[in-house]
Amino acid sequence: MEDQAEKGFDNTGEDDFDIRELFFRYLRYWYLFAITIVLCVTGAYLYNRYSHSMYLVSSKILVQDEKKSPAGAEMLKELDIFKDAGIVENEIEIIHSRPVISKALDKLKFDITYFEIGDVKTSEIYGNKIPFRVFYDSLSQRNNAILFKLFFKQNGQIELNFNEQKLTIKYNELVQTPFGSFTIVPNLGFNQKLFLSDDYTDRNYMFLPKSKDALVEQFYGAFKVSAINKLATVIELSIVTEVPEKGKDFLDQVTNVYIQNGIDQKNEMAANTLDFIKERLKFVSVDLENIESEVEEYKITKGIADISEEAKYLLEAAKEYDFELAKINMELAYVDEIDKNLSHQEFKAPVIGGLVDPALEKLVGELYNLEALNINYKNTVKIDNPLKVIIEQQLVSTKNNIRENVTAIKQSLDTRQKLIKNKLSGFENEIKKVPTFERDLVGIERQKKIKENLFLYLLQKQEESAIALASTVSDNKIIEPAIFSDEPIKPVKFRAYLIAFVIGILIPALFLFFKELFNDKIISKTVIEKSAKAPILGLVGQSDDESVIAVHTKARTAISEEFRSIRTNLQFMGIGVKDKTMLITSSVSGEGKTFISINLALTFAISGKKTVVLEMDLRKPKLTKNIENFNPIGISNYLIGMATAEEIITPSTINEHLSFISSGPIPPNPAELLMTEKLKELILHLREKFDIVIIDSPPIGLVTDSLIIAEHVDTSIYIIRQNKTPKIYLSMIADIYQKKKMKNLSIIFNGINKRLGGYGYGYGYGYGYGYGYYSEDKKKENSFYKKTLKLFSRT
Repeated sequence: MEDQAEKGFDNTGEDDFDIRELFFRYLRYWYLFAITIVLCVTGAYLYNRYSHSMYLVSSKILVQDEKKSPAGAEMLKELDIFKDAGIVENEIEIIHSRPVISKALDKLKFDITYFEIGDVKTSEIYGNKIPFRVFYDSLSQRNNAILFKLFFKQNGQIELNFNEQKLTIKYNELVQTPFGSFTIVPNLGFNQKLFLSDDYTDRNYMFLPKSKDALVEQFYGAFKVSAINKLATVIELSIVTEVPEKGKDFLDQVTNVYIQNGIDQKNEMAANTLDFIKERLKFVSVDLENIESEVEEYKITKGIADISEEAKYLLEAAKEYDFELAKINMELAYVDEIDKNLSHQEFKAPVIGGLVDPALEKLVGELYNLEALNINYKNTVKIDNPLKVIIEQQLVSTKNNIRENVTAIKQSLDTRQKLIKNKLSGFENEIKKVPTFERDLVGIERQKKIKENLFLYLLQKQEESAIALASTVSDNKIIEPAIFSDEPIKPVKFRAYLIAFVIGILIPALFLFFKELFNDKIISKTVIEKSAKAPILGLVGQSDDESVIAVHTKARTAISEEFRSIRTNLQFMGIGVKDKTMLITSSVSGEGKTFISINLALTFAISGKKTVVLEMDLRKPKLTKNIENFNPIGISNYLIGMATAEEIITPSTINEHLSFISSGPIPPNPAELLMTEKLKELILHLREKFDIVIIDSPPIGLVTDSLIIAEHVDTSIYIIRQNKTPKIYLSMIADIYQKKKMKNLSIIFNGINKRLGGYGYGYGYGYGYGYGYYSEDKKKENSFYKKTLKLFSRT
């Protein structure tokens, strides 16, 4: 016999994942996908409709960070008397601190939260959306867990419910409760006439008092502060809130408090500077008055109107050195003041621009910032908090740097002082040559000039500090006030619907996937192609008829056409021409061997072929029970020599070309009987008498009878039934086929349910079309469900 692969049978299984086959297989369960998608999308609608919309509110602040200042900024900052620069990381911590939040909340009056009670959800309201206001004495401080519900009636009365208690009150009436007293007053920004009219239905509200500490903690957790990126010195403030207007007011107020804190800090530094300068002016002013009196008294006593030109020259020449020496003495006093303040618990040193080294002024400014940050942390975090520890370490480091800087400046000033004194000694020698009475006057005049110049210098610094104090602006600027978009960040309606749609697909897909994964029965034709290796001879759908006979002479059903297609494939293989015998077996009982045997035999008989069907399952015969003229004498009688071949052949009443041979009485040793030469003789006799010999054999997965019989036949057909044959038998079929234990083995996939699929996407299309094409099937497909299924099958 020619190889079956050369006769038009394709045994190539797809090793790769076939998405189209999967699609058409799952499409059979379209109703599951439709149900879950509808349910999930409905859930998404309810989620979008009744969940609280949350909005993102944000603002931006530009921080002047000296570490990240652009080129040329240093030159401009020399013009600023304070030269203060903030560090972005520290400024973030200052903004996101409880003291700043607390100050902002003090100005906003968020201690009462108002809600509107709806049929499904309760939403927070704010501003002029609130029809009333609550004024209290100490209500919010005493309890943070009591909700007060208000139900406004048409007659102007208000029903108040709290803590399982109920009161009837009115507007502007003092209400006494165990948790404090308060008054409900109308909000003039709300349309009270409309609110109290019968047409206004939403009149159920509640309010929740909160203590200051609880309120601070609430906003501290919701409030976020972060740098835009590492290269910029822009800080972004943000908060996610149900009421964007409330979030906007909060961020704007926090920004204002932060900016004002910066201004207050600079004002404090300016005030300390003014105090220091005024104190120095006081001493210089007293000294100047005393010297002027001394000059006047000396001139009167000595009778001198003025000093000589030579003395004037010497006095003018020493003037600059005298003034420089006086400045050095003041600078020494200034650094001593800074050094002394380092040991104080609160640092309040003056900052006089241009007086000493700029590096010292920068360190002093940084110390002020760190002191402010440390004060914030003292009241907000635990002692061992990592951020607080870092700030304290920075404080110690900055103070040590200031001390080192002060020491270096003192040494530099001492050196300059000695140098100037050496230069002044030459002038003093020349002054000694002036007459005694005039020399004394020159000395007094020198002291007067020194004090005058120093006095003028201090007056100038005082004016500069006063101007700076009056016109103090923050180094940090608001570059974007708090804003929010009209669309909430959650729920995002489109995203919710998209996720619901995906979940609606995934749920049934996963269900079907795991159902198939844990199902040990064969469902798909593709699985057979990949694992069994043997060619598929044909596919037979599930019959709706109770009768075992599905093929009739003039039948136009799809199942009849399927058997005709199998007959044609067998004829291509040589059955009916030179090959006459075929064996039909399966893995287990109930897979349809008898059904296939009878109807396949009928198909050949209808075409005019003399056909005989042998009931070779000697252990559990079923075939002849389905025919009318049952013959009790059968194969077992023949094999033991108790009957001839002609005696066991029974013509069928169904078709004149069809005959049956029953199994006969059940023998005790069927395997031994089948191994005798009598079986071979019987099959040879039948080959001569009939055109087609079909043997209905026992399941090969249970007994070995079929393998014994297979030695005497030309072709073997293995029946696999959808959702019945276990997958474990596929490897056995592959072994039988590859080792040629049965001649010309091929497979019929039986009992295919349209809802389970199994045909594969190619065959499924034709099959779906076919059921609508054949007239007898069309009469059966009259239900709405079947019409819908047919539509999807075509798709």
